[in-house]
Amino acid sequence: MNLQTSASSELVAYAYNSALGLLARREHSVKELRAKLKTKLTSKNSSDPTAVSLALDSVEEKLVEDGYLSDERFAEVYARARIRKGFGTERLRMELKEKGIGPGLADDVLERYTDAISTEILNTWRKKFGRLPADFKEKGKQQQFLRYRGYRAEEIECLFDSLVAQEHVDL
Repeated sequence: MNLQTSASSELVAYAYNSALGLLARREHSVKELRAKLKTKLTSKNSSDPTAVSLALDSVEEKLVEDGYLSDERFAEVYARARIRKGFGTERLRMELKEKGIGPGLADDVLERYTDAISTEILNTWRKKFGRLPADFKEKGKQQQFLRYRGYRAEEIECLFDSLVAQEHVDL
């Protein structure tokens, strides 16, 4: 029995050190980190899935307690980086969900970046198009591109309204 405890504490230590290595490179959500560690631990100790699960639970609890692992911090960092790359609210909400971030936390984080998203939609549009569309077909293509990037219809309409007001042109 003591040998089994020793083996499981070795597994926890290995998992904890592996987790610290992953977190040193970049932030991870709890879901992401668990998946990566599970793959690593299963290949190391494939004989006992219960031991792997217990080790993951123990490591997750310790990392959260020590402040090394935080879904909120991950969501903030991830959202900020993706907004800078020109992605909008809807796309970010979907990506955060895939990474294990709940809808409440995702909404809270995205709410903090409303102004940045409003600014970034203009930058994204300028980088891709740079000029007002000549006709409705071209406007549709520009809107479709912005929708694909995750911007909401209201944000896109607001962008085109402000562009038209600046140019004093009717679309």
